[in-house]
Amino acid sequence: MSKKGKHNPLLLLILLMVVLVVSYIGITVYQSKESAKKSSDSSDSAEKTILKADTDKADSLSIKTANASITFVKSNKKWICKEESDRPLNQDTISSMVSTFSSIAATQTVVDKAEDLTEYGLDQPELTATLKLSDGTTEGILVGMASPSDSSSYYAKLEGKDAIYLVSSSVYTSLSQSLSSLTKVKSTPSLSDSNVKSLEVTKGSSSVIKLSYHEDQSDSDYDKTWTMDQPYGKEVAADTTNVSSFISNFTDLNYSENVDYTGKELKKYGLDQPKATVKIVYTKSKKEKTFTLLVGNQSGDYYYVQDSNSKYIYKLSSSTVENMISVDPFEYLNKTMTSLEVGDVKSIAATVSDKNITVKSSKKIKSIFNKINALEAVKAASKKVGSKMFTVKLNAKSSQTMVVYQYDDSYAAVDTGKGVLLLVDVRDVNAIQALLK
Repeated sequence: MSKKGKHNPLLLLILLMVVLVVSYIGITVYQSKESAKKSSDSSDSAEKTILKADTDKADSLSIKTANASITFVKSNKKWICKEESDRPLNQDTISSMVSTFSSIAATQTVVDKAEDLTEYGLDQPELTATLKLSDGTTEGILVGMASPSDSSSYYAKLEGKDAIYLVSSSVYTSLSQSLSSLTKVKSTPSLSDSNVKSLEVTKGSSSVIKLSYHEDQSDSDYDKTWTMDQPYGKEVAADTTNVSSFISNFTDLNYSENVDYTGKELKKYGLDQPKATVKIVYTKSKKEKTFTLLVGNQSGDYYYVQDSNSKYIYKLSSSTVENMISVDPFEYLNKTMTSLEVGDVKSIAATVSDKNITVKSSKKIKSIFNKINALEAVKAASKKVGSKMFTVKLNAKSSQTMVVYQYDDSYAAVDTGKGVLLLVDVRDVNAIQALLK
């Protein structure tokens, strides 16, 4: 047999081993490249710090938006506005803005270099913020539009760099505050029904309501802790619970913005002729003080106001202002018919049609008392009353008297000694009169 047609087994084995080794090396190299690629893709979407500054060395902060360009400089450890050095700034808020530069992280690297910045709103940035340090170095960031797929992220790039990133919207909101929102707001006095002595709301020259505090006169015909001096032209008893609720509207006045620290633009904000004035007399450290709030024009969800603590003009929410000046005095009247309990009443003395009546029966006293106590005042009398219908005196340790007058077909007027005549349903009054006969 010829050796020419035979294959060498050893040679074939060696060739097979070479093929296997080459294949293994190829697969290993491919897997290594794929792993590196995946790692690279993962790092592009992982959060990473793109700006870090020693903010303790900050000398100035420049903010440029579509509406304004402002620079804050540090002088004697205090931030001042370069353009308006006399503007009183909220130092804590400025410091908070500066601290943003201590670490700014990107949630994603969008592209290493953009061919068209317009795509990201960075050709004309919404915000450009630059921090200058005491060693002369600067750190800056440009913020463009919000991400179309995630409104909580904004496109951004660092000054002098090409890469485009996504950063949290908090970077934008913390650095894009208006100058007026950075202007100092003075605190208002701490007010409550425990330290307020009087409160008056006026519109124009008319007093809408005036409330005054008095020491408790428990031996009088009614609790005179609070009285209403206006608008009824005389002192009348006020509802202590409702007055306390009304005063709570003044306990926490949170001005949203200082729009004019000079106080010179009174006419612009409607404060040259205020729509309303609130005057509060209160005590602090046993000393009597006065707080006055002027209410000007309304602008959207706010009113412009100015208080007696300073010349500053502020924004105050419309809801807060309306709760203070849109007052229905009747709501704060003491409308109770009696402060007695039925068990306090020993007898009832009444006069009906010039006839004197005395009731001593506990059962009848209870019936009459319950109907008196259930009378519901719907409004105050606004015209002269008619003739007297009857008088009822509840005899107790501290007796109380009620006089009832004719008023119209629907109402009777009741005088309980509180200083104002209250209108009640005439049918309820007729029911009491029937029991007295």
